Amino acid sequence: MPVVTLKFMPNVLESKAYALACIGAHFQWAVARACSFKDDEGEHTLESSDVDFVPYEYQLGSIAAMLSIEIETYGFAGRKKKLNKTAMLALKADLMTAIQPHLTKGIDFNEEDRCLWMKYVDPDGEHI
Repeated sequence: MPVVTLKFMPNVLESKAYALACIGAHFQWAVARACSFKDDEGEHTLESSDVDFVPYEYQLGSIAAMLSIEIETYGFAGRKKKLNKTAMLALKADLMTAIQPHLTKGIDFNEEDRCLWMKYVDPDGEHI
């Protein structure tokens, strides 16, 4: 099942526990919807509870993006076909919209700061 990891700097989120609860719930729902697909074998529908949310706070002084999102999942052909560039850009916008209300005042991200990685785990190895 998909795992969504939110990596962030310590000063990025306001009211961290509340923010992570809200963000996590939305991420689980959005990724379940995005990773569900239909193929010749039928419909493969994921529920929010099928998606793990893992927040990871960087240590102070780390050299990394202010915030990044990594989704790791099995690379089913139907899922890969559905999650094309257009779908990934829409998912990225949806996830960033969920984060926006929880940002510390004065922090904003431009497009280059918004990192979203999809990692497929296949029998022949990982694909990013």
